[in-house]
Amino acid sequence: MIIAEAMQKLRDKAVNKDEIIKEGIRLFSLPGQKINYWKWIFGDPVTYVLSVSCVPTISQNIKGRLWVFADATFQHLANEQLLELNTELAEKRIIAEEQNKAKSDFLANMSHEIRTPMNGVIGMASLLVNTELSEEQMDYVETIRISGEALIAIINDILDFSKIESGKIELESKPFYINNVIEETYDLLSVNANEKGLDLLYYIEPDVPLENKADITRLRQIILNLVNNGIKFTAKGEIQVSVKNGGIDEQGFYNLEFSVRDTGIGIPQDKYYKLFENFSQVDSSTTRKYGGTGLGLAIS
Repeated sequence: MIIAEAMQKLRDKAVNKDEIIKEGIRLFSLPGQKINYWKWIFGDPVTYVLSVSCVPTISQNIKGRLWVFADATFQHLANEQLLELNTELAEKRIIAEEQNKAKSDFLANMSHEIRTPMNGVIGMASLLVNTELSEEQMDYVETIRISGEALIAIINDILDFSKIESGKIELESKPFYINNVIEETYDLLSVNANEKGLDLLYYIEPDVPLENKADITRLRQIILNLVNNGIKFTAKGEIQVSVKNGGIDEQGFYNLEFSVRDTGIGIPQDKYYKLFENFSQVDSSTTRKYGGTGLGLAIS
């Protein structure tokens, strides 16, 4: 009786007294009448927390209960702090995602606005080349044209990447021939390859269906980025695109694997992880030597 009275006084001091009473009623209705990690919280703010456990016991034919009151204050406060921190982090993550989306939307819109006047600059420079100019003036105009085209390529990369980040890329499905896509890509890059004396080759395995349906624009863009990347880092030799059949999935779609091989400088195996990272190149010095935003492969 003395123990029961002492326990009742202790329980009545708890700030979660009502919860304790409900849990006590549940305890005595359980088949095994056992309980662990039953929290009795004291003080508001918390001064101490008891972790209570109860288990029926028999000793020398006398039935009773074994009660254990363990101090769990530190663990409780740590868990509460962790819970608050996780809630705060979740809120900050949502805010960060919203801000990131807003940034991507802004970049997509601004890149589009910048691209329009840049096309005008390149167009006027191209027209100016066809007028009577001195050799020195021709050099200046050609520099404007080349610089403009380099800038428009960077703007296009940023625009595409921003569209992807903001979820505004929509894929189409149209019929096309694979060999046509590769040949059209090579036509666009033939000038760059010829300047370096590089051969542009491709091989399509016999079991690959030539006529397919997919987003031809995005497929061409991926191949263009990969081949252009190969040309950029290859001084001599060749670039080869290969296509092989990866089988048909459960829905009846072909899995086609496109690979690009070049005879360029290569990539150290310990730097592979950087390949498809945003705004990243394998070696920062290559950015200065070869140029580029480091977005081409990320977009692909």
